[in-house]
Amino acid sequence: MNSGSFYVTLGQKLRARRRSKHLTLSDLAEKLNKSAATISKYEKGEIFISIDTLVDICRILNIEVSSLLPDTCMTEDPNDVTRYQKYFSECLYLYWFNGEKNKLQKAVLINQKMSFKTTMYYDVADTANYYEANYVYEGKVSYTDSCIDFILSCTEPPFDTLTLRLSSLNRNNSYKVGLLSTISYFYQNIAMKVIVSETPLPEDEQLVSSLRLTTEELKNIKRTNFFYAQ
Repeated sequence: MNSGSFYVTLGQKLRARRRSKHLTLSDLAEKLNKSAATISKYEKGEIFISIDTLVDICRILNIEVSSLLPDTCMTEDPNDVTRYQKYFSECLYLYWFNGEKNKLQKAVLINQKMSFKTTMYYDVADTANYYEANYVYEGKVSYTDSCIDFILSCTEPPFDTLTLRLSSLNRNNSYKVGLLSTISYFYQNIAMKVIVSETPLPEDEQLVSSLRLTTEELKNIKRTNFFYAQ
């Protein structure tokens, strides 16, 4: 791994976690007894972060060091890793349509394949710059031959749990439709139709149309009293 790119990525992750804690550069600098300029350079990957400083930052931000670093060992059953590795994706792009706000919303999932750990950068303005997410979720992913399940918890209040289920990714399809459930800002349980892709999708009317509940889907919901994604 190129050390330069490693520290750039590490800095971006630290920035995302700091922002999710609503801490300014000055806030973190004061806690570390360093200058805001130094913290800024850490986050830009312009200078290397020593191990002891990284540990101090993680303590302040209340995060595990391992969540910032790439997989270094296999922590799951090797048989499961072998069996389900065809479904592994390092990065997944999520899209859903918020009808109340009349707005397309997005998230990015970063998966550590060997440990089955996952991080979701939720509600991003630009999928290419997902570290600027409004919320960060951490959790686990589990695989079966029929579906992939993600269970994640927000790293900051309201500490809600989010679940995502989709059928096992088929390499022949450009995307999958899944079901995302969480709580809304009114603290009500909600379920959303989402489209999940291994590559960013054009954010056009066709995508929005695919995310809207169709007349047929609404009929099926009324007929079965189930909310499900095909």
